[in-house]
Amino acid sequence: TAHAPTMSTTTIEIVGTGRRPGMRTSLVSDHEAKQPLCCCDAGLVTFEIMAARSEWFDRMSTIAADGGSPDADVAHLAFVDAHGRLMVAVDGDEVIGFGGTTPAHGVHMITDLFVAASHRVRGVGTALLSALLDGASAAFTFSSTSPAALAVYTRAGLGASWPLLTMRGVANGGGELLASGEWRHDRPEIAEHVLTQHGWCTGDVLVSRSGDFVRVLRMVGDSAPDDALSTLMAGFAVGADVELSVPAHSPALAWLMLHGFRIVDVDIFCSTGDVTLPERLWVVHRGLC
Repeated sequence: TAHAPTMSTTTIEIVGTGRRPGMRTSLVSDHEAKQPLCCCDAGLVTFEIMAARSEWFDRMSTIAADGGSPDADVAHLAFVDAHGRLMVAVDGDEVIGFGGTTPAHGVHMITDLFVAASHRVRGVGTALLSALLDGASAAFTFSSTSPAALAVYTRAGLGASWPLLTMRGVANGGGELLASGEWRHDRPEIAEHVLTQHGWCTGDVLVSRSGDFVRVLRMVGDSAPDDALSTLMAGFAVGADVELSVPAHSPALAWLMLHGFRIVDVDIFCSTGDVTLPERLWVVHRGLC
């Protein structure tokens, strides 16, 4: 039976803001791609739910950014569209919301769910989520802590469980960068995507870099993470800003807090039934898992 991991009594301070709700699913047929999946009349707005088109990606990215997520850029949307399911809500000729899913760990991960500010509280998010999860028996997502977002997932049968903590700190440098190598774990398509975006990969770590800002996107391990994290942080430039997202029960959390990493954002793992993530997944890509 799925349960929330036991939490310590460590006091957690949240610094900064930002949020990224998310999730995505299986590929649509050619017929689905050409036809609206459903039409909805929600109060003052009538809209259609249909498969996304690449010419709408810029608008969708803007909606996500306005909703607090700069991560849903065109490259991210193209990845979800290629490997999962990407749906939009359209009012006339205007995209007013979108959502997506990809297969992850044998179930559906909702990667994104965003509605334009002027069209919220009208059932658009609920309609998108219903279309995305149509026929799915198991799913999960990382929701923002917004009560409205959590309520949408709860109504869809995804119960809130444990926090995902996004943390930032500074690399100490002074060591050697880990040798690049082929990704050795599940979700190889994420590794390929990161590499096409000028990222870097070892057998167990996925990293994206922009100047002196480093994001550790995924990290998988078998034993205590202390040595692995120490070696990884020593390999970055001295003083480089590092960001990564860890489950609150991850063994990596204690090391990060001990070394001055601070919590800058919190998302909530929401799932159906007995959906869990692998314990070996120390660091999680909160948009794609």
